[in-house]
Amino acid sequence: MFRLISSHTSYIFLHEHGIHHRLTCAYTHEQNCAIERKHKHVVDTSLTILAAASLPLKFWAKAFHVGAYIINILPTSVLNNNNPYETLFGIKPDYAHLKPFGCACYPLLRPYHKNKFNFCSTCCVFLGYSLQNK
Repeated sequence: MFRLISSHTSYIFLHEHGIHHRLTCAYTHEQNCAIERKHKHVVDTSLTILAAASLPLKFWAKAFHVGAYIINILPTSVLNNNNPYETLFGIKPDYAHLKPFGCACYPLLRPYHKNKFNFCSTCCVFLGYSLQNK
């Protein structure tokens, strides 16, 4: 059987046993552990990317993928101005392929058309990077 204990009684119990009960302030990631700060960094970066592209919130998953990708190839002071990609794979990342998230792009579509009179491309919106292709 469980017995309900008032908050004052629990405070006295903790104090008698040398336990200092401390609470963190709500919405202050500075007081939380490193993984929560990294999660907040990814969320803030990704939502900024999504807002800068003026795209609706339904593309949040694509923006988070790009946000994590960008964070992983940018230098960080934690790794002595190296980036996580270089630390993991031992080679510097190529920045030449980077494009603004949400910009207009024109993919080559000719291999997918049945005849040569179809357009080679059409205007699309850039939503991320492929891990398999350039």
